[in-house]
Amino acid sequence: MADDVLVLNELTALSLFLRVRRGEAPRLLLIDPILPPLRPLLDRLWTWARGRGARLLIEDYPEHRQEWSYPTLIFTDNVLEVIEPWQGEHFRFDAADRDERHGIALKLLATMFMFRRYMAAFLINKHVGLTGAKVIGLSPEITGLARAWFGAQALAGVSPARLPNRLLTWPLALAGWLSALALVLTRLRSEVTPKPVFVMADQNNDWRDLELYRAFAKGGELLVVMRNAEIAAQARDKFKEWPYCLPGDGAYDPRGAWEAALDASRDAFDIWRRWGGLAPALFWEMALLPWRRVKLRALFNRFRPRYFWARDDYNVDHVLRRQELNRVGAQQWGLNHAVQGITIKMPQLRHVSMDRYFTIGSAFHPYFKDTWKVDALHAIGSFAFTEQHFKAPIRTSSDILFMARFAIGNAEFIRAVRLAAQAFPDRRIALQVKSGYPHDELIPAFIEDCRRGLANVAHVTDPVYDLVLRADMIISDPSTIIAEALQLGIPTAMIDVIPGQKLSIFREFPGLCLTTAEAVVERLKAWIDGTEVFDSSRYDTLVNLDKRPYHEMVCEKMPELNGDIAKASP
Repeated sequence: MADDVLVLNELTALSLFLRVRRGEAPRLLLIDPILPPLRPLLDRLWTWARGRGARLLIEDYPEHRQEWSYPTLIFTDNVLEVIEPWQGEHFRFDAADRDERHGIALKLLATMFMFRRYMAAFLINKHVGLTGAKVIGLSPEITGLARAWFGAQALAGVSPARLPNRLLTWPLALAGWLSALALVLTRLRSEVTPKPVFVMADQNNDWRDLELYRAFAKGGELLVVMRNAEIAAQARDKFKEWPYCLPGDGAYDPRGAWEAALDASRDAFDIWRRWGGLAPALFWEMALLPWRRVKLRALFNRFRPRYFWARDDYNVDHVLRRQELNRVGAQQWGLNHAVQGITIKMPQLRHVSMDRYFTIGSAFHPYFKDTWKVDALHAIGSFAFTEQHFKAPIRTSSDILFMARFAIGNAEFIRAVRLAAQAFPDRRIALQVKSGYPHDELIPAFIEDCRRGLANVAHVTDPVYDLVLRADMIISDPSTIIAEALQLGIPTAMIDVIPGQKLSIFREFPGLCLTTAEAVVERLKAWIDGTEVFDSSRYDTLVNLDKRPYHEMVCEKMPELNGDIAKASP
């Protein structure tokens, strides 16, 4: 266990090659290229080394395999709030505040850059603490992250690699600039006449957009912007009522091309002047901003919307898109569709730029008021519910529905299911388990542990909202479904048993969270015998409790649409 640990980059590649040739089996923390365009070469080297005995450090820590595969699980440790002061200082967020054109993009990119390194910092800190191993090739960013997170004593004896960043970033700036110019040239046409459209809508193959699109279309032409060609192939039949385009389908006339080329040139130089001292891997993402911008501008040269409906508040494109839309007199409206239950401050949502931003509730707004660049905030309830959901009867069975995602395999969750089944033998205990994540391999044993010897425990796989509408009561681990069920008026509580979870917005509502299996059964009994009356109004800031489809609340903010027009056809 005390063997050296390598971070594979351009400076450590030769060391890895020689060690493997000598018959050693080095441990690798991660592939962390200094210059991202060279990543394919490092991947090939690692594949070669892996085939000759090299191994990943995570293989020594199987207890952390789930977090490694799905880093969102580490949010339970409230990582961003802990490391944010260091992050802001390290990446000069004070200077970003003075950079009106690219400052918020820098903050978003830096925050996501560090998020992708959370688990590497966690794992190497644990390994060095246990073994005293030497680490070769660790970046200042991962080292600084570990020390901000675990204390100044973390990674004792580890010296990060220091690089001449300015020297390394100017070729990246040049490559980003040339990429932007090449894109402008490939989109050059003799003449471009913008086509007016009412709404352009970002689409990532989500059926929940259908009713909103039908409402938008009552105000004018809707153009669906498929996120990429793969999404277009998957979603075009689902959204065949409307024309669609791809983000790269824009165009420039000669004058527009010249102006875009000049802007890209100024931007490329200014980004390097301001941010050339960043880690080259992060700077590469900044260097591509001019390319991203001219791609967006080309799209809005060809199609000129009044509104753009954005679903990508976690991508840097949304920051540039708002600027380009505002440039032509349009607005960007966007959606935050979930309640983030396992922490509050999430990297993906820390830096958002919208003209109007619609969220499920308002309880977490104060946590983001210093980092969101949003002109108007609106709480609209669940994004998933249509008029049919609100008209449907609720609590049509005596089922007690347990819902699990983060708590799969959790002993206290299993105990709660079993105690409930024993306490209410005349009721079905329906167990819904969210799949499609790295923990899927745990699901069969988890289900069996919940129902072993209990005839009234049933694993259910019906559509999730059918289950919710039918259930008499719901117990869930941290999930948006808690807020959605509360909006419908169904007695619901969170089972708060994830080890080490430091924060949750649900805990701000007294009585909503239950920390033991016994407390769960006690609450269910109180609901059943009437000693506790469920009152959803206590949660009106967690979720907008109006039983109105979200598309109505969005469209009523558009002067072009009134309440009658906003209602989509059934």
